[in-house]
Amino acid sequence: MKNTSANGTDAALLELINQTDDKLSFVDRDYVYRAVNQAYVQLFNKPLDEIIGRPIWEIMGTDAFEKVAKPYLERAMRGEEIAYEAWFDFFSAKRTYMIVRYRPYIDPDGNVGGVYVTATDITERKRLEEEKAFYEQLMITQSRMARLGEMMAFIAHQWRGPLNTLSTYLLRFRMEFGDRFAHSHQNLLERSEKVLENMSEDIEELYRFYNQNDHNNDIRLKTSAEQAVSLLEHRLNAEKIRVDITIPEEFTLSYHQSHLLHIFTVFLENALEAFSRIERSDKRIGIDAYGDDHSLFIDISDNASGIDPAITSRLFEPGTSTKTVPGHGHGLYFVRKLLFEHLNGTLELLPACEGARFRLSIPKTSHA
Repeated sequence: MKNTSANGTDAALLELINQTDDKLSFVDRDYVYRAVNQAYVQLFNKPLDEIIGRPIWEIMGTDAFEKVAKPYLERAMRGEEIAYEAWFDFFSAKRTYMIVRYRPYIDPDGNVGGVYVTATDITERKRLEEEKAFYEQLMITQSRMARLGEMMAFIAHQWRGPLNTLSTYLLRFRMEFGDRFAHSHQNLLERSEKVLENMSEDIEELYRFYNQNDHNNDIRLKTSAEQAVSLLEHRLNAEKIRVDITIPEEFTLSYHQSHLLHIFTVFLENALEAFSRIERSDKRIGIDAYGDDHSLFIDISDNASGIDPAITSRLFEPGTSTKTVPGHGHGLYFVRKLLFEHLNGTLELLPACEGARFRLSIPKTSHA
């Protein structure tokens, strides 16, 4: 804490307090800092005299104070001891997850004169916990996808026979009665043959898509993007969102099928959430892929409300979200993590005239 005494014992106590990594402070009833330790000074990278005598919101930022700290401090000012943990989006310091404890100071008259604050930074531990939870959920999702794949591959295999039989029947009809059919019947026969042809192609596509083990395979990017859209089709239709996929048929990626599906789904989910907050008649999501001699690029864009400039600098940090519902804000963080760790790829937010635009860049050598 700030040293206000020349007493040797007080100086030793001050030195001891300044050795802790915990952020210690004392605020009065007006939420003004009256004392802080060295760890607190280092957190905000401000001189001591720029903290002491200033209200909390000027140091940590209005949002962090109003949305996180103030409700608990108000209870502490009424004499209640408080302990909680939360993410803090500081105005002039990096985003931090802390365990915070408030202990009221009771003056000689029995009134609360202020609050002692102890804040312990557990950001790295929290990130490790969230990563562990994410990968556990990812393993569950992969297991479900594998079981779904087995079922779909089985169905596709089982349907091949009946479709071939129906195709044979139509062929026999054409050979035996084709010349005697009326023009309208000829049209019905051609349409029936076309329906069977389309169904056979769809079945083969499903079989190829799902009949893969859960390890790196050459996955067609366009098929994976279409599958993600299909999974969210009812929500996209409800919001009247058009999804345009412009990916060359030959573009493939040697990667986990479920991971790639997860990546596309994250961006679609984020766009859906952004569109839900605005009124617009021409809602669009674009998924485009192209490449050069060295890299493969996937651009995913929308014309929704865009990204709040206040969070762009920490957009890919865990817990950063425009959603007010707890538990969000990890999708983009894990997308970037998956790209980097498995494909040596990158994820970036690009400037956009409207909405949001992201680019996934993957070196060709990483998936050749």
